[in-house]
Amino acid sequence: MHYPTRHPLPTLEDRIVAQLALSPATRSQLCEALDTSRTNLGRALSTLLDEGSVGAVRSNAAGRGRPTQLLALNATAAHAVGLLITRTSCAGVMLNRSGAVLAAVHIVSQSSPSMSRSLEQTCETLAESAAAQGIDVTHVRAVGVGVPIPMGRNARLSSNAYPSVEELASLTGRWWPAAPVVDNTVRMAALAEGLWGAGTGMSSFIYLRLSGGVGGCVVSDFRLVGGATGLAGELGHITVAGNDALCACGKLGCLETLASIPALCERAGAQDLTALRAAVH
Repeated sequence: MHYPTRHPLPTLEDRIVAQLALSPATRSQLCEALDTSRTNLGRALSTLLDEGSVGAVRSNAAGRGRPTQLLALNATAAHAVGLLITRTSCAGVMLNRSGAVLAAVHIVSQSSPSMSRSLEQTCETLAESAAAQGIDVTHVRAVGVGVPIPMGRNARLSSNAYPSVEELASLTGRWWPAAPVVDNTVRMAALAEGLWGAGTGMSSFIYLRLSGGVGGCVVSDFRLVGGATGLAGELGHITVAGNDALCACGKLGCLETLASIPALCERAGAQDLTALRAAVH
């Protein structure tokens, strides 16, 4: 629930991957390029070989002694999967160890299927796309799932309105056994802003978002924090006095039933945000 918004120092595994992304290399060449010992290189390479991110492309048996082995990045092996579920669309992406996109899908939903069904459809579509391209998915080590709901620590806001982390993990586990990181899409967007966007280099900031819902979160001392319950900065489900509108979370009177884009458009009699903007002007 607490994520750093500063890039960590690259590990030796990261540096090996970056070097092999440029061109295949022998162990000796990697030691020289990365200024590391054969022993340290061997430990890091063992991890990369076991996870399928690196493989031997050929061996040169000419001459005396141990054959020279050329190592290369396995560019078609999936390492990480990202899944985004919103109220109107879903997206999935599959990356290799160097961060290159191997497969990507986008699904626009005209209706509002359940969140579990939306995640299931996205996983299935992404897996089919990967299979059609011959992508190796046997070594996926990381899965991230962004969902448009508050994901409090150790509890749900409503016992019936939202699926639990465990339920979502059981769905992604049908395709990729790695335990997923599941969090609110607004928090994940704030993390991206802190790492690569408007919040780069800022030790503390508040991220707010008005869209299909109302969301917010807090970055303090270069960490995206969740507070005692994991819901710090989550404004959308604060109850507004005098408001009895039913929210998607199952409660009455939440802020997002008044201040989200759909709610604003409905109250103004506008079809969409463009029409609302024109009406305001």
